[in-house]
Amino acid sequence: KIQYIDPTSKPLVDISMVNTHVLATNLTNVADSTQLLPSTINLTSDVYEGTFTFNMKINLLLKDPTFEFKAELKNTNLVKLNPFLLAYAGIDINKGNFSLYSEVAAKNGNYKGYVKPIIKDLKVLGPQDTNKSFLHKVYEVAVAGAAFVLTNHAKDQIATKIPLDGTFKKSYVDTWSAIFDVLRNAFVQALFPSLDHDITINSVPKPAPPKTLWQKIFGGGDTTKKK
Repeated sequence: KIQYIDPTSKPLVDISMVNTHVLATNLTNVADSTQLLPSTINLTSDVYEGTFTFNMKINLLLKDPTFEFKAELKNTNLVKLNPFLLAYAGIDINKGNFSLYSEVAAKNGNYKGYVKPIIKDLKVLGPQDTNKSFLHKVYEVAVAGAAFVLTNHAKDQIATKIPLDGTFKKSYVDTWSAIFDVLRNAFVQALFPSLDHDITINSVPKPAPPKTLWQKIFGGGDTTKKK
């Protein structure tokens, strides 16, 4: 069991992953020149009627983080997470399932990947809202309205894909791409609830070459002449 408790939150947040099994193999302290990612870490767990799987290949001996992982959280019952949602988002829901798919790879100080959250069968308003204040009800009605607009009604899901890119010193999250994918999922084509299998260690861009003295002083790009 892996448990997270926030005793300062209102309501109290107490969530957990159960039936957790972790297997790490080939955690060697001997460098293997034939394999870039010789070690593996695999995890499975149950999360509120859903399942979580995490599979990573990693090289623990290199100075820069060097790994690739795939993670899937499928069909978690959001109703059972209402204390968490109330504490951190100010809402609770009447119905809904949450899934999340992610792939990330890193080497030479750079990383690349994505996170794809998907909410299905979402219903915000329900009998649990009877005794709430007027302003809280207005807030939840606004959230429910926004969710209705952004839902792909053929699949009854809200989804987006958030690209991740950058270095461990400077991160970049493509917010506009995430917004576009929310709209594309709602009005054009529903995002598929699965891993895309398009991120590997070879997807990570090479580090940028060091700047020349000219670039450091005056900025700009390559100062070499074109042929």
